[in-house]
Amino acid sequence: MNITVFLGSTFGSKKQYASDAERIGTWIGEHHHALIYGGASVGTMGILSSAAKEAGAYVIGIMPQFLVDRGVANKDGLDEQIVVENMDERKKLLIGKADVLVTLPGGPGTLEELAEAVSAKKLGTFKGDVLIYNPEGFYDSLRAQYHHMEEEGFLPGNHLEMIQYCDSLEELLNALESRG
Repeated sequence: MNITVFLGSTFGSKKQYASDAERIGTWIGEHHHALIYGGASVGTMGILSSAAKEAGAYVIGIMPQFLVDRGVANKDGLDEQIVVENMDERKKLLIGKADVLVTLPGGPGTLEELAEAVSAKKLGTFKGDVLIYNPEGFYDSLRAQYHHMEEEGFLPGNHLEMIQYCDSLEELLNALESRG
């Protein structure tokens, strides 16, 4: 199974974000899945990819040239590096190569990737599942926003079928296990 993970290129304020990224990466490798992610060697991205690779995953990094030029690309820990022209092309490939999309805590770029994925799911151009890992309520306000969009008629009433929130790491790993 190809698992695309959206997450931060920094570590965030809690050690849990890094340890969870490591556990998820290890799980992906131990279960012989492929990891597809933004291609960075820094932050929780770097931890996730290193753990996945060490545990035996095939790791694909997708990064625009301008970020490669900044020196944040994971050059040694990838099985495949795809260099693209811009962030739009990156998002298209991250989503297009996935069987399932997982969003971990992250910043504005992570939210942008998730929004693109939810739109693709809504439009039917992405047929896989969208999982949001919500440790300690990290994405509770986003969940509330999606509910508000539904109430106001901007999101179909089945949006909770399009997006699965996982409030614990065990719930996320069980959700992944059930898919492949």
